[in-house]
Parts: sequence; structure tokens; C-alpha cells
Amino acid sequence: MILPIRRLLISGGFLVVIWLLARYATPSSVTRSMAASPSAIGDTTQIKTFPSFHPFNLTDVNGILFFAVDDGVHGEELWKSDGTATGTILVKDIRSGTQSSTPSLLTNVNGTLFFVAGDIAHGQELWKSDGTENGTILVKDILSGSNSSNPDKLTNVNGILLFTISGVLWKSDGTDVGTIQVKDTLAAQNLTNVNGTLFFWASPGLWKSDGTTAGTVLLKNIDPVNLTNVNGTLFFSRSTGAELWKSDGTTAGTVLVKGGFSYIANLTRVNGTLFFRGMSNGAQLWKSDGTEVGTTIVKDIDPADLTDVNGTLFFTIFTTSSELWKSDGTDMGTVLLKTSIVNPANLTNVNGTLFFTDVSDILWKSDGTGIGTTLVKDNLLETRNLTSVNGTLFFTAASIGSPRALWKYEGSPPTGTPTSTSTPVITATPSPSPSPVTSTVRVAFESMRDGMFQIYVMNADGSNQTRLTGFGSVPTYNEYPAWSPDGTRIAFNSKNYGPVGKGVITIMNADGSSQTSLTTDNYNEFPAWSPDGTSIAFMSARDGNDEIYVMNADGSNQTRLTTNTSHDDYPTWSSDSKRIAFNSDRDGALEVYTMNADGSGQTRLTTQGGWKPGWSPDGTRIAFMSNRDGNNEIYVMSADGSNQTRLTNNSAYDQDPTWSSDSARISFDSNREGFYAIYVMNVDGSNPIRLTNNPAGDFIPAWSGPVTPLPLTKKAYLPLIQR
Repeated sequence: MILPIRRLLISGGFLVVIWLLARYATPSSVTRSMAASPSAIGDTTQIKTFPSFHPFNLTDVNGILFFAVDDGVHGEELWKSDGTATGTILVKDIRSGTQSSTPSLLTNVNGTLFFVAGDIAHGQELWKSDGTENGTILVKDILSGSNSSNPDKLTNVNGILLFTISGVLWKSDGTDVGTIQVKDTLAAQNLTNVNGTLFFWASPGLWKSDGTTAGTVLLKNIDPVNLTNVNGTLFFSRSTGAELWKSDGTTAGTVLVKGGFSYIANLTRVNGTLFFRGMSNGAQLWKSDGTEVGTTIVKDIDPADLTDVNGTLFFTIFTTSSELWKSDGTDMGTVLLKTSIVNPANLTNVNGTLFFTDVSDILWKSDGTGIGTTLVKDNLLETRNLTSVNGTLFFTAASIGSPRALWKYEGSPPTGTPTSTSTPVITATPSPSPSPVTSTVRVAFESMRDGMFQIYVMNADGSNQTRLTGFGSVPTYNEYPAWSPDGTRIAFNSKNYGPVGKGVITIMNADGSSQTSLTTDNYNEFPAWSPDGTSIAFMSARDGNDEIYVMNADGSNQTRLTTNTSHDDYPTWSSDSKRIAFNSDRDGALEVYTMNADGSGQTRLTTQGGWKPGWSPDGTRIAFMSNRDGNNEIYVMSADGSNQTRLTNNSAYDQDPTWSSDSARISFDSNREGFYAIYVMNVDGSNPIRLTNNPAGDFIPAWSGPVTPLPLTKKAYLPLIQR
């Protein structure tokens, strides 16, 4: 078995950090009428529907929207839209038929779209498009034949595309001969254009480049993250030391602005001023003019989702789930706009108006006043991918009785807020029925805060942290919590301190009482409770090798599912309890596999490295870890192994993905700030936020709650495959 990173760190004397705070429960009181509605409310218009998948990678190229989508006929291919149904068309079927070319990293370079895709003869390579079929061509077959060079981090620098291949810096002018290696850099990350100069991190520090080999030079041996252009000056923080720095592109001009932080994140430029979330005796909203004396606290509140809207900073509050704020950079001018919006997210500037969504997928807008923060449209599901194109908001959504679709908004919506007196107008009966829902989603996790790994539980807002295990007379390690689907019990593995082995699979009530061992030997780990509540999958080395087993929830009928000489670990269930995903090194490297719940039909899903899979509670996706691009990152794929997409992208190690119970967020741990902490991000990898900053060591968060979204609103009745 591959030893988890946290084990290696702790055995070396370095404790990682976590305090998980989840903000994802939908208030059970919020319901609303969902009778059939027209495709337009005000000037919100449905442009084109797609049978199974959301359009994604929405990108503005000189007023034309480009995106990728699987229309059920051509596979996942490149499309464009002018905002009309007739003008929303397939650009090119790059990989003909139902197979997918999987366009990704769509990037506007002075009116030309560059992207990464693969056709029948080539792997994932660099392409460009002028919006026509004939003008959509392979730029260069960098790694010849069906092999993939996987260009990454596409960045426009004064009309030249800069990008990386396996951490090496390349550039392209859109021609084969003009697509060349710039510098043999090591693990280049965080490519940032600052007024025509490219800044980036590559071992061993901060680099800059003018696009030539001679002009690509190391500025300073330092560990920069959060690279941000503020009026021609590069600001960044350090992944270790939590300091704010700036650079004018010279070694002498790469200097410390201010230290003394425990962390810095969310660097955002607003009218030539840098705003950020800094922690110094608590988290606050900060601003900086690039001097130490001019780097000050704006207000003693904990901001998230910082967004510039034509010179005004909008943001949400990290420690609550229902507040939208704005700031002009002063304490008095940093004000609360509205408190009745649960989990505002996806903040997007569209020509000076802020658009955003809430936890129930309602679309809102704000002009910066409380009365002007209003509902746009409330009868949609899965509203996402908000994108501004020439002052028009494009987005994707689904609705009751309708498939996913591309939408746009061009005018004034009706005002008001959703009512809480009506119930959904739905005739279908959901199947299977979800488990009973409690009013509070809780989070179980393991922690070293008392010296040995123990299981703790807390409310989803981080409050009421309570230790559940480790009170016996014999010292024990207790790890890898897994909730029963009804939220009343927790499975985990327990190991006496000292003896060699893995542990005993044990269950207990949610308050820690009635701890009962289900296995009798000391060679078991990684329990995973089936969503139907009848079974627990786990790993056991009882027969001399790590294999996947399953047993009834009472411990009876323990059955081995895998049989080989490799290591099979980390089982996770599909939402219908019919399949199990796991990782195995049976083919030489760790990869993700699935099988039926009886062990049959074992199928490999990844081919470039993959482990620690996590099946989304809605059953459509699997998150996993991989170092296929030279570094541990979080990826996600469809449940059949298609559409493998990297979500994180930095020089640190991102690992251990787990899903929130509503499939809306992915949590993971990372050392991007110099030590391991828990982060949470949207399912498309956007808006990563660090949640913890604790010197103890908390790991493996597990959400309680049913596998269908909370509560029984419209979402529980529509089996959507989310992108």
C-alpha cells in the first residue's frame, strides 16, 4: 500500500494543519413554486439546450462566446455562440463521431482562440480557431503521433501565447515553426502577464520572461504564490512565511512589502490598490499600495470571493453563509449589502453590475445597494459558468422538465426574493427515496490535536468540535471516519498503539457511544459505507496483501472482492450502491478502477496515474489525485472515466479530495502555503479557499447527510449529470 502523505509527514516529525469549515447545508425552510415557466423572464433567455451535459470553458473571444460541450451526437467538441439559437453552432467535430476531442484551456490571444484538444491521429496538443471549421487547426504536433504533450497554463502575453509542457516554458505565434521551447524550466507554475512581461514560479524561485531564451531569467530564489498584476507591479505572497512581496521585474526591485502574517490569500486588484485576505490575530480584509505603511487593515471581517466590479470591491464573508458586502477601501465604506442570501457565490462583473448565484442556484444581481441587490431568475437548477461577453451575461443552467442549456441575460429582471410558503409542483416520485434529513449537516474528521489520531465531529460551520474516540484505558489510533447515510453512525478503523498492523473496522453512534468492532483481525483500513446503508467496503491485508472487501453493515458476511498480487485500496461507492471505485497498482502504477459491488467487472478508468478516488454523492463524477503532470494535483472525471480534467494547478501538493454531501464543493489538503491545510473549491476548481490554520493536525473530513441534495427541494427530483 502507498503510505499516505500525512503519514510520511508525521513520521518525519512534521504535523499538518486543518480546521474544516463547511457551509453547504440548504435551509430546510426554503421551498418555492416550480410550475413550468417560459424560457425567458424579463430578458433572461434560453439559447440552446443540450441533452446531458453543461457547456463549459465559456470564453469570450472578441464578442463571440466559445465553449465546449457534448451534444449527444458529436462527443465533447468546440462550439461558438453569438447569443442566438441559430448562431450557436458546432465549430468543428475535431474527433469525428461520438468520440470527444475534449477541448480545454480555451484562451483568447488577441482575437484568436487557442486551446488543447486531441483528434484521431494525435494526442492532446495545441490547436487554434478563428471560429470557422477550416480555420480550426492543429498548431503543432509537439509530441508526435497519438502521444500527448498536454500543453498547460496557456497565457496571452502581448499577442504571443506562452504555455508549459511538463513544466517547461514554450511559446507560440500560431504557426508550427513559431511554436518553440523558450526555456528548459523546472515545473513552471502561476504564469502571470504583467504589462507584457511574463512572471512565473519555477524551481528554484521567481522568474520573468520576455518570450526569448536570453530574456527568461531567475529574479529571486523565493517561493511565490498568488501572483497578481496591480498596475504594472507584480504582487505575490510566499508559500512559506506568509509575507506580502512585490516586484518591478528586477532583482533589486523584488522586495518584501510586509511580513507578520500567518497566511495571505485572495489577492485582488481594484483601481490600482491591492486587496487581500490576511490573517494577523484573526482574518481581516487588507489593502496595500505597495509600501509597508500603506499595507493596512480595511475592516476586521473575514472576506472571501473578492471581486472587482468597475472599481468597487464586492465580497462575501467567510465565517457566515448569508452576507454580501462591498468596500471602497475604507472602514466606513465597507458595508453589508444584504443578509438574506444563502452562500452567495460565482461573483461575476458584467459591465459594472455584479451577478452571482446562491446555494439554491438562484441567479441574482447587484448594483451595489441593498435595494438594488435583487433576484434575476429563480426557477433554474445548476446555474453556473457565469461569463461576460460584451456586456451580456452568458451562463449555463437546467430547469424542471428541461435539459441543460446555454442562457443569456440582457436586461432588467423582476425584483423580489423567493417565497417560502409554497411547495414544489412535482408529479414524479423520486426514486430511490433519500434517507431522513436532519437539520444540521455535521463533519467528522480525524485529528492529532490530543497527541494521537482520534475521531472528532463538528457542526458544518466549524462549531461544537467534540472528540468521540480514544477515552479507553488502552491507547488507540482511530482514523478514516465514514458516515452512515442516515447520519446516525460513523465507521472508522481503530488500532491499538504499538502493534504492527492497520486496524479494526469499528462503528459507533454519532455521539461516540456504542463502539462496536466489526472485524477481528488487525489488518483493515478505509471503511466506506454504501449509500443504501446495507454494506461497508474496506481494505484488508488479512490474506497477506491489500485487497478490497465488503461486509454487511453489522459485520457479517465479510467477502473479498479483489484477488491479485497488487495493492488495492481506498474504496468509494457509487450513489446507487451498485459499483465501487478504488485505486490499484496492478498494472505497475497506481490507477483508479471501478467494479461491480460483487467484485465483477473490474475496469481501469485512468492511464496516467490516479489514486484516492472519491465518488460524488450525485453519482456522476469521481475526484482523484494524480501526479501525471509532475506534481500531486486534484482531478475530476465522469464516472465512466471520460472527461478527465485537472482542477488544481500549482507548485504545491494538492491531495485527498472529498466531496461535500450536496456535490457542490470539493475539499482537499495542500501545502501551497508552506504547510498542509484544508482547502475547499468549487467543482470546476475555481475559488479555492483555505479553511484551516491549526498547529495540531486534522485530516480526512467526511460530511454527514443523505446522498441526494439537501433538503427535499426540486434538486432531489431531477437526476442531473453535473459538469
